[in-house]
Amino acid sequence: MKIEVSKVLHKYQVTLPKGVREKMDLTVGEQVLFIKTEQGLIMKKVTLDLIEKIMMEK
Repeated sequence: MKIEVSKVLHKYQVTLPKGVREKMDLTVGEQVLFIKTEQGLIMKKVTLDLIEKIMMEK
């Protein structure tokens, strides 16, 4: 497990560390989804597959 840290800025903005951006294959303008669980938060890249999966669960 690799730990990376970011700072929360005055508008609650956070810059994702380079390793996280690369691991998630994120580019400027893409969206991420935050899922609250008992263990903490999960962050996922918003994709068509993810949207379809969420819609099927409703």
